Amino acid sequence: MNTSGVPNAPNTGTSRTFQFDLNDVCCLKSNPSLTGIVVRTYLDVYPLGQPEDDLMVSYTSVPQDVLTEYLQTGVPRKGYVIVQFKWVSQGSSLIHEDDLELLDRCINFGSYVKRISDDTMCGTVIGASATCTLEPVAYRNYDESLGEYGSVEFNERLMPRSRRRPGTDSSRPLPIHDVPLSELMHHEPFINDDLIIYHQKLGIIRQVDRDAILRVSNVPVSLVDPKAIEVPCPFDDNELICMPKGQPCRVVDTNLRYMEHDYVIPGQYVCTKYKNMRGTKGGIVPKEDPRSFGHGHVLSTPATEYKVEWLCTNVFGLGTCEIPNGIETLRASVFERDAVICDFENLSAGGTVESATSLQIGDMIRFRDPKSAVQKYSYQHIPPEETFGYDMNMFHITSRKTALTVRWLDGSVTTEDIKCLRWDPGLDENIWPGSIVVLKDGIETMHWPGLGSTSAYIRQLPSHRRHRESKIRARTVGVVQAVNIQERIVTVRWYKDPYLILLHGGQILASLYSKLDELGDTISQVSLYELDVFPCLERSHGDIVLLAPDTIHTSVLTEGSLSAYNVAGPCTFSYTSSLSLSEMHSYLKDMSLAMFHWEWFKSTTTVDTSPLPPRHSHHYQRKLSERSTADFVGQIIAIDVNGEITVRLAGTCRDVRVPFERIMMVMDGGFTTPLGDPAPGDIATMSMSSAYAYKEEGPGVGDEEELLQFDDEEGFSSDDDEDMSETTLREALRRYVNGEDGILLDDDEEWISGNDEEEEEEAISGSDVEDMSEIKCAVYRYVNSSSADDGYSEDADMKTENDSDFDMRDALDGVVEQSEEMTIPPGFLILEGPPPSDHHFISKDEAGGSALRIKRIQKECEILDDSLPPGIFVRAWESRMDLLRVLFIGPEGTPYQYAPFLIDFHFPGDFPRKPPEAFFHSWISGQGRINPNLYEDGKICLSILGTWPTQNQEEMWSATKSTVLQILVSIMGLVLVQSPFYNEAGYEVFAAEGGRRVESDKYTEKTFLTTRRYIKYALDHSVSGMEDIVDWNYLPSRLNSEDCSRPLLLRRAIDTALAMIEHEGHTSSGGERSASAFVSRLSLGAVVMLRKYITELEALEVDATAKQ
Repeated sequence: MNTSGVPNAPNTGTSRTFQFDLNDVCCLKSNPSLTGIVVRTYLDVYPLGQPEDDLMVSYTSVPQDVLTEYLQTGVPRKGYVIVQFKWVSQGSSLIHEDDLELLDRCINFGSYVKRISDDTMCGTVIGASATCTLEPVAYRNYDESLGEYGSVEFNERLMPRSRRRPGTDSSRPLPIHDVPLSELMHHEPFINDDLIIYHQKLGIIRQVDRDAILRVSNVPVSLVDPKAIEVPCPFDDNELICMPKGQPCRVVDTNLRYMEHDYVIPGQYVCTKYKNMRGTKGGIVPKEDPRSFGHGHVLSTPATEYKVEWLCTNVFGLGTCEIPNGIETLRASVFERDAVICDFENLSAGGTVESATSLQIGDMIRFRDPKSAVQKYSYQHIPPEETFGYDMNMFHITSRKTALTVRWLDGSVTTEDIKCLRWDPGLDENIWPGSIVVLKDGIETMHWPGLGSTSAYIRQLPSHRRHRESKIRARTVGVVQAVNIQERIVTVRWYKDPYLILLHGGQILASLYSKLDELGDTISQVSLYELDVFPCLERSHGDIVLLAPDTIHTSVLTEGSLSAYNVAGPCTFSYTSSLSLSEMHSYLKDMSLAMFHWEWFKSTTTVDTSPLPPRHSHHYQRKLSERSTADFVGQIIAIDVNGEITVRLAGTCRDVRVPFERIMMVMDGGFTTPLGDPAPGDIATMSMSSAYAYKEEGPGVGDEEELLQFDDEEGFSSDDDEDMSETTLREALRRYVNGEDGILLDDDEEWISGNDEEEEEEAISGSDVEDMSEIKCAVYRYVNSSSADDGYSEDADMKTENDSDFDMRDALDGVVEQSEEMTIPPGFLILEGPPPSDHHFISKDEAGGSALRIKRIQKECEILDDSLPPGIFVRAWESRMDLLRVLFIGPEGTPYQYAPFLIDFHFPGDFPRKPPEAFFHSWISGQGRINPNLYEDGKICLSILGTWPTQNQEEMWSATKSTVLQILVSIMGLVLVQSPFYNEAGYEVFAAEGGRRVESDKYTEKTFLTTRRYIKYALDHSVSGMEDIVDWNYLPSRLNSEDCSRPLLLRRAIDTALAMIEHEGHTSSGGERSASAFVSRLSLGAVVMLRKYITELEALEVDATAKQ
């Protein structure tokens, strides 16, 4: 692990503004022939862990502490990146950014981009034009004396990695310059992750098993075991840092090792034992010691088997479509004969949109049209007979120059150098020029009567809380022309008479009952916040789509009952990805049957009446396949602001204008991650059990003596973990709330009561006292920033003189009858009767639980009773003490201020080994998340809840240290914060540096507007179990009493909003005074929407006052 003696130390004395991004293509400034891709940065959201599986090599000088830190954490220090070089033998290296030169960026057609990360303007890549320089893999030297070419030589040779490739060697062919990327293709016909069409099915290749053909001693040989290949790894002195863990490696000498590697490419220099060789194409294996190694170059890597995951079928295809289960394995000879690759970068003869960006520097390629290329570029073509029948006319891309055409949000279009742009995740934007949008005021929600008669598979689709099983009717629909992103104003051109029916919360378009009609001439500007975008209406550049053909055979026209398919309609693949292939086929079939009843479809579709081959004829299915096409799949290559969509078809690569109605499904990427590997976004939605899979031996798990520390009390068994009945649980909790029991904590011989604050503080914080203190300071912003007139004090119990004699121990003798002038509802209260029917965990079985579980629930209730911070209200039920309901009042100084947030909790049967289950009530689902940690489906992503993986054991739930109070305080102080944008995983680095401030400000503004609707919802609907809390905190008293100390949060929310609007009217974007502690200035679009919300809230206040 020695890095000494390597020159070219990085220059770190000057401030740098440029940063490398993941997948950037770069080279060493000191050795431009070493090119690679950035695979790790200090900003990685999902760190890959320690680099145990990497071949680590040193090319530049790196301080020892920087290298050691990376090897221990897997995260490079700021200013450094990890570069994976082109050849496996070149390994990976930790390199300072100043030692690298940016060559290219991985920005694809349809990607969102910015010029700089903090730019307000972003755009979409709608075109890509790239030219590149090629170096041949193999060549032949010309012998002038003989007047002919000699034997084939290869560019890949065994040489020290630091030595540059000779660029002036006359024996090597000159590189080919200025080759358009659209003329090139991958050197293999099919590779992993290719989308393919085969026998009327669309699938994705998950794995390719390959053989390897080598030229050894000028003889072609194949391999008995293609994986038993070794790759030479030559090193100069002090270059090698570490070899991959567990990787077989053969040491030849100090500077040369051979490493086993199961993936090789043509032209690569490799070796294998002679006993692993067998002759091919008439070749005979050289007679050498079978145990010795033979060296040679790879001639070919022919596929032997393909493993394909099928995504969907062509329901308009002829004949019967086979529907296999799971991943299907196909012999290469059969697969390659009929499979069609979805190659949308092949520019058609009449095509005008270039989109080729997938081939990168270092990739091996072929020409799409070799004959034309030979004439155009005059390169040296190698006849296949010179290489034993294998085509070695392959090239490496050594450089690439890419110009991207970008349509910006304001509607302007420019051409940019790819190196001057940065990829943008587009987290906060879903409205772009060409998007179809719906005016929120034009949305109606109605019950859908036909749901009970739908096919069974419909009920297996993911539940969507937005409108649940209702249908959404949209009457005001338009196409976005431009977006003023700074002021959040959108210019929209409206359809004349649209009528759309959306199902499953806008996930499915009921096409049978919907129409867009003609695009009108009316154009208006509206607030971005007044518009809605539904998944079933979203179309983007680069989307892969399933299409209904404009010509179908008469045999496909099958009539059916409307009741069988009245909810099947256009949607996204990700929404239906939970369906099996047969269920997906049924869904698409039902959609096609519905389209047959559509007058528009009937009038625009041609019916083919030509006869089919006899069903019982020989090779019937083969003859049908010859007549079928791959044109049911395409890629969107253009979306105009007049609503027109252009699609490049997979089979013929023709560009055709496609009506919106013919797009049946958008293949939106739910299939791109191989089975078994969660996509990055899916990590946040892992189940609790999977998130804990790596902590089986962590603290608090498996230590029975420590876990049973509460079980020494009389009446409970410490010998075994026996279950207790439901009655026993209730009785134990009755004894707790009536003060009949104390709790024995740890091995202390003394009882502690709920009033022993010193011991209680220890029980709450455990070893995390410092962190808890920081959290509590954040929580108390809600109290300390309130005026004295609001009735809040700094006393944690929030009790005034009027309720000082209120005793929580009387809770189970009957719910406290709260008078109209009660100063404040108690923070914690146990209610009689059953829990609310809308409690998310009401259907969970009430497990009797163990003695440990029961006594921990007792202790949790005691802690909540005595130590609950202000702004948090907790309710439990005598009949179901395994359930809690918590209402949070958003703290001041944050976009959540004055808004209520409801979370349900459940103590599972294995509590406290596992944390409580939690569910966030997103009352306005479909409007986007109000926090990166609070999902619309109810999931709360926190490490302590086991819903977010972490390598820090201290952040995880501990059966002996963590408490429910700690969870609640974490939510209040770490989730409901001033700048929630930075709660996104990995964004804490940006927060520390003030990066991505523009995106953060937009996110905060949107969050503030959205949470105003939470106030309205809580007052419009009864929040079961929390009615008195909502009433007391938000509404004026029904009795006109001078002693009333209600906080009147409804009025305060209105006044604050009015003040922020007034601020916007008197200041510019450069004004000195901020509108609030969390928003410097509201955009015009936000002001428009906030005025509407104020009107609604004022109406609620008037109505409440009238009822006094």
